Amino acid sequence: ANVIGVDEDEHNSAFAVGDGLANKDKIVTSAGKKVSTAVELAISLLLRAKVGEEVPGITNGVLVLDYANGAIGLADCHQACERIGVATWQNVQKMERDLAAGLVRVVTEVGSGNLPAVTKDLPNTFLASLNSAKPPEPRAQHAIASFSGVWKSHVGVFGGLGDSGLLNDLWLYEVDSGKWLSSDSGITEGSPPPPLSKSCAVGLGGSGMLIFGGRSAGSVQSDKAYIFMDQPAFLGFDDAMSSSIRYTWSELTNIGTAPAIEAAACTALNDTCILIFGGRSILSQENHVDQLCVDGGSAKWMNLFAGPASTTNAPSTRENAGSAVVKARSVGIDDDGNVLVVIGGTT
Repeated sequence: ANVIGVDEDEHNSAFAVGDGLANKDKIVTSAGKKVSTAVELAISLLLRAKVGEEVPGITNGVLVLDYANGAIGLADCHQACERIGVATWQNVQKMERDLAAGLVRVVTEVGSGNLPAVTKDLPNTFLASLNSAKPPEPRAQHAIASFSGVWKSHVGVFGGLGDSGLLNDLWLYEVDSGKWLSSDSGITEGSPPPPLSKSCAVGLGGSGMLIFGGRSAGSVQSDKAYIFMDQPAFLGFDDAMSSSIRYTWSELTNIGTAPAIEAAACTALNDTCILIFGGRSILSQENHVDQLCVDGGSAKWMNLFAGPASTTNAPSTRENAGSAVVKARSVGIDDDGNVLVVIGGTT
């Protein structure tokens, strides 16, 4: 018979002394509760919370600890590894990774008394994402982008038009855990952009998100660029609770001519540069293409295409379009470089 331990690695506790020694090779693994990780996570959430507001990630006084936030996991197979086989143990480890990444969902019928049924999500299928914390208020015309932090990958939602008017709040959604975090959490430095609608956002390398353009109060188009940095200087895992860790807003200084635009299509060219297509200026819709490259605290601008719409094969002037940078060969162009693809929009 084989044994699976609980709560801690019982290979090194219950099966390391007394009668357990004789059966030490029978313990396949242990389902562990990582109490130290749970405590660190709870403290981190409390430090991010504002006095008088709900603590992000805690719903009705309950903090769910699971594979996604690293608070549970299996111990090593130790002496049983050879008996159960490398392939079996690798499959177990893959299942753990899939659970942590949300690729496998555990569905339990409440009150059924049955074991959970594990379902493998189908590829190319839309699924409702987890939402285990208070989300931002409903809004439209907001900017959204994904970017990777040191420990988590986020979807950032900035500004937009809510019931109360223009907004300039930033919310981070942790895809794996389904938790929302407001950047206005007591550990944010610098000044955020003013309230904006129809700005665009792009995730850049180095754990950052860039916000550009948009419509400010008084229906004025913005030509400003702002950077939000998540953990700009990695201090090491031993310093994960350090008070030096900050989320930082900064406004970039424009070098060159920046377009004052709203509802433009933005996409990353590489880790430091983005391409901006079209949008609406104060007088009309546009179809020009501009490049913005982040260089320290500066935004270096270069116009790549000035129009007009009558230029051969150029997209018509438009706003609210989508765009992406892809390999030229992926769209049938015999070239080793990249191309900008523009999709849809309002003309």
